Amino acid sequence: MNTRTMTRCFLVILFLCSPLQASLAWAQNNPRAVAHEHYEKGLAAFDDERFQEAADEFEAAYRSSPAFAVLYNIGRVNVALGRSVEAVQAFEMYLAQGAAAVPPDRRKEVAAEIERQRARIGAVNIRTVPAFAEVRVDGKLVGKTPLAEPVLVTAGTHTIEALVSGYTPQVRELKVEGLARIELDLRLDPVSGPDAVAKPEKPTAPATAPSAPPPVTPVPTSDREVSSNPMRTWGYVVAVAGLVGGAAGGVVAATGVNAANDAKNRAANAAAPSDSSAYAQASSDFNNAKDQVQLGWTIAGIGGGVLLAGALLVVISPDHKTGAGLSSIVPWVAANSGGVGVSGVW
Repeated sequence: MNTRTMTRCFLVILFLCSPLQASLAWAQNNPRAVAHEHYEKGLAAFDDERFQEAADEFEAAYRSSPAFAVLYNIGRVNVALGRSVEAVQAFEMYLAQGAAAVPPDRRKEVAAEIERQRARIGAVNIRTVPAFAEVRVDGKLVGKTPLAEPVLVTAGTHTIEALVSGYTPQVRELKVEGLARIELDLRLDPVSGPDAVAKPEKPTAPATAPSAPPPVTPVPTSDREVSSNPMRTWGYVVAVAGLVGGAAGGVVAATGVNAANDAKNRAANAAAPSDSSAYAQASSDFNNAKDQVQLGWTIAGIGGGVLLAGALLVVISPDHKTGAGLSSIVPWVAANSGGVGVSGVW
């Protein structure tokens, strides 16, 4: 076979394959064809009781070609998954979009199922201080406060999260029963408080000066303790240990806050269905960072307590006091226009 004959055969084959390629391209770009493919996969998954896969396929079919009949299957698979809120939403859209096209028997069946599922739904009215906090329920963003209406959830235990930049996130585990209405107020604390320093109040001068105290006999220098006391030494050691522990806890908490903010930003960017794995990873990272923040503050609190204990040991140690280990206190009583006062010298 010469070169010219081979070229002609190739052109004939290319001409015969062109309609098939065009048909395949049309099927891939036709929304109804894509929706039908997803719908068939969803039916097969539902029959095999792979309900989450079926839900994903039915949702994809409805996005490709929003036929109201698909909503009935979306409602059924959400009932199987125990997601009453999503089931009611799908069934109500099915009845509204189908209108007169829905047979009376099917309409009656769907209405009865809606009532059964509504009995398993509770409402949570979520408020936050400060406002404009991102609210997530079971990891799903529902909006920013103030929310226009209560959040509907299926009966059971749910995780409520509130996040605002510059504030410590608040997370609550909330058990909701069917037909319940719950008021939930979340107060978020700033990550770092204002550096307000209280000014000491000036002492108020007495109306009448007290009488002079009786003379105090000084303690001879030879009777005083001049050697270092072990209690004070241990006080310094404990105080230093508490200071180091508190600083370490602060570093751990600050690192956790940065990690939580980073995870929150990544989760907020993972909005498309294809980013579900990215959102799940970001949510897991956020929870880990939240635990790290709590651990850091716990360590800092323990360090503060140890620091306070060391300071107390230093204060109460008997160094540089009288030989008996206590200061000498000499009281006296004086009368003035405001009453009777008790004073002393030590």
